[in-house]
Amino acid sequence: MANRNRLFFDIETSPCLGWFWRPSHQTSVGYHQILEQAKIICICYKWEHSDKIYSLKWDSKQDDKDMVKKFIQVMGKAD
Repeated sequence: MANRNRLFFDIETSPCLGWFWRPSHQTSVGYHQILEQAKIICICYKWEHSDKIYSLKWDSKQDDKDMVKKFIQVMGKAD
């Protein structure tokens, strides 16, 4: 079997922010109560046959768009 270009990655996200009365296991938060959706804080990845670990993180404005675009390019190189 030929060598495969395997990518391993871990994505960490921020919590959603929203309005609700009490936290409990019975609390149900609807989409209309969410003020801010979760964002990707960082993505760490490595290739199967490499020891090097790469890390991408959101920018100073806590915007994840550029980081996600970069990671999509990385994923395109994986099998």
